[in-house]
Amino acid sequence: SQAVMVMVLCVGIGGMVSNGEDNDLMKQCTTAIQDLGNCLMFVTAKEAEPTKACCSAVSAMKDKQPVCLCLFIGQAHNGTNPALKGLGIQEAKLLQLPNACHLTNASVTNCPKLLGISSSSPAAAIFMNNATS
Repeated sequence: SQAVMVMVLCVGIGGMVSNGEDNDLMKQCTTAIQDLGNCLMFVTAKEAEPTKACCSAVSAMKDKQPVCLCLFIGQAHNGTNPALKGLGIQEAKLLQLPNACHLTNASVTNCPKLLGISSSSPAAAIFMNNATS
């Protein structure tokens, strides 16, 4: 279950990075993706609300590695991480995590800046168009 998800995600992550910067980012986010295992039931739409353990993990990620949630949302959107797709993780549910966990100052509209992409680029649109307040 959760351990399987972590293993699958970690293996899947290795195959989707394209350059050194992405690879460094994935290494930085390895622990964060393990912590997101607590959110599996929510991000696969099997539960309507995230658990306390999930929200604790998302809150810690927001404080320590906010770029990681952005990275996972981007991967879910682009289909560049087969592990996310294979587990049935839904982009819309990832986008909902900050609000579902009632986090303050945690809008996904910050993602383009964190990922170093232009706010007017098509890649940034997924964060801007799907943001909920």
